[in-house]
Amino acid sequence: MTSSQIGRKYLEAKLSIVYKVFSMHPPPNRTKNNYNNNIQILKITAVMAVEKNPTEGESQLCFISLRNLPLNSFEKAVDKVKLYSMRWNIVLLHKIGT
Repeated sequence: MTSSQIGRKYLEAKLSIVYKVFSMHPPPNRTKNNYNNNIQILKITAVMAVEKNPTEGESQLCFISLRNLPLNSFEKAVDKVKLYSMRWNIVLLHKIGT
């Protein structure tokens, strides 16, 4: 955190949020685990939030989360972005306190 960011008020941002489920195959050279069982194909959900109209002179907000838990609606994807923003506020709080 830079000195110019300390004491700065929070800004409200309009986001474009999308989510997509995809499969991730194990690497070709690693198809078995340590117990000689086949490594399963992972179903991954990606959630991406991008700021629609960033403030001039500021970097555009872009957030991508990869998770192995299912999301089956847009509303749940929005909830995950909200949860991450709360988590990020906690991280910033700890940075200021140190």
